[in-house]
Amino acid sequence: MLYDVSVKPTTFEQRVEVPITGLVCADKHDLDVSFSLRVRLNDTAADRAAFSERFGDEPDVGRFLIDTLRPTADLLTDVLDAADITADTSVLEEKLTAEARRALFAHGLAVLAPIECTATSNTLRRARLEAIAEEEASRRSEAQAEQLRRAAALLEDFRRTGAPVGDLLANVDAAERGGMVQNLLRASAAETTDWTLHIVSGETTARVERTRMQLEQVAPMSSALGPLRSITVVGAGRYIGAQRGVWVDHGHGPAALEWTESGGLGFNAAAVQSEPGGQWAKIVATHGEFGVIQWQLGEATRQIAAPPARCPHFLPDGRLLFSSGPEVIVDQSVITELPNEVVAVVTVDRRLAAVGADGAVVLLDANTLEVLKKFSVGKSVKHAAALPWLGSARLVLATDAGVSVIGPDDGLSLDRSVPGGCKVVAATADTIAAVTGDRQRVLLFSTWDAAAEPETIYVTAKTKHRDGDLAFSFRTSTDETAGVGSESQRRGRLADRLFTTGERDNEAREQQRDHPSLTGHGRPLPCRRSRHASRKRHHD
Repeated sequence: MLYDVSVKPTTFEQRVEVPITGLVCADKHDLDVSFSLRVRLNDTAADRAAFSERFGDEPDVGRFLIDTLRPTADLLTDVLDAADITADTSVLEEKLTAEARRALFAHGLAVLAPIECTATSNTLRRARLEAIAEEEASRRSEAQAEQLRRAAALLEDFRRTGAPVGDLLANVDAAERGGMVQNLLRASAAETTDWTLHIVSGETTARVERTRMQLEQVAPMSSALGPLRSITVVGAGRYIGAQRGVWVDHGHGPAALEWTESGGLGFNAAAVQSEPGGQWAKIVATHGEFGVIQWQLGEATRQIAAPPARCPHFLPDGRLLFSSGPEVIVDQSVITELPNEVVAVVTVDRRLAAVGADGAVVLLDANTLEVLKKFSVGKSVKHAAALPWLGSARLVLATDAGVSVIGPDDGLSLDRSVPGGCKVVAATADTIAAVTGDRQRVLLFSTWDAAAEPETIYVTAKTKHRDGDLAFSFRTSTDETAGVGSESQRRGRLADRLFTTGERDNEAREQQRDHPSLTGHGRPLPCRRSRHASRKRHHD
């Protein structure tokens, strides 16, 4: 400002910003206007007097224009929509400029260029974003429904031909295979009803039931065999590896199978041969310091293989397979060797997958022990388990980055990131359980819904020890299981389930279009949320 306040000003020129906010347009959207212009005092005695009389010694032309121009803006927004005004502000600028000229002229001021006018509407912007989101959600839902229909058709081929699903996936476009696998996992997950997750921690066992999703039945074991190291579930039996032996529990209280020596580690896994009535006949357990130890009814406990040993499996013909370092051994003979230590041997239908610490995988025929395939997952692996899937299985890997689910035939991988990685994994058709890298928590993931947040079970808070191992026991429903009817009928049920799911998703979208109020604040109805995504977390 360039004027002398001791006398009537002789010069005055400045740029004036005029914000007019909180307007409401004809379409009920809000509107904020930013109007700016230059003003200059006219060089006549009458104009200087009029200016001084209105504005005094500290002129606030901006405040004056805000009060003066708001009625004009109100009149205009009463008849125009926010979308029209924000798209073209020329009418608004013309009306405000004319009113500004009229009002300022009466007080000795002239309006100069440049004149600028912009208009924004937060509610209109939000409505547009919501519309885009709804359109995108609808597009994704329609695409997902189409994928479900294609997955159902694939399962129908699977049922009709009996071909491995991995071979059928090879005929699917590469860009669609990931979504197809996710939908097939979704159908397979519906096969599972109830499961129990068994956890060992220190000298304590605990359970998580599928219906409750919280830690319960936290019970200390006897200290007779020392701290607990591992747990294997076979049928109704739990076989818990401890420092000096194995606990056998068939639901009537644990019985101790003791080993005469004591090491700093513990028995890392067990394998069981049972009699027809379900009673165990032979148990072998592997140990890093003692090798393979065998307990057999009617015989003395003995060491049958030198250390180190892990990953015991009884083959269909009754022979024992186990790993020692990078070697996979049967009958004291090395049948295959991986580049690094074997961390897991997983049953995949009629095959065995030996998984190495460096991510190398060797597929073996479970009957002939022929090497069928070798590949690498391209990441370090701490542990592996099988995820039941369409009469076969996918590999679930605990890695430094989290959890990966990979198909041994199709090579497609679904990854879940976990800060600090994971140490141990187990899986059913609908849930993956993973022990975190610090062994403080157990995370429960949906097998197919990557968007669902995992449940977190805080085991250490209850047991006062780090998590050691975990395993699932589970059953399928009595009327829709793999054991009811033929394999072809089971595959047919899976195809029907996928088709029904696709129809349900279509109905949800139609309901959304016909009854927008049912969606809540304009958001689309979800197709089908995972139980993991909607259930309240339990920090037990």
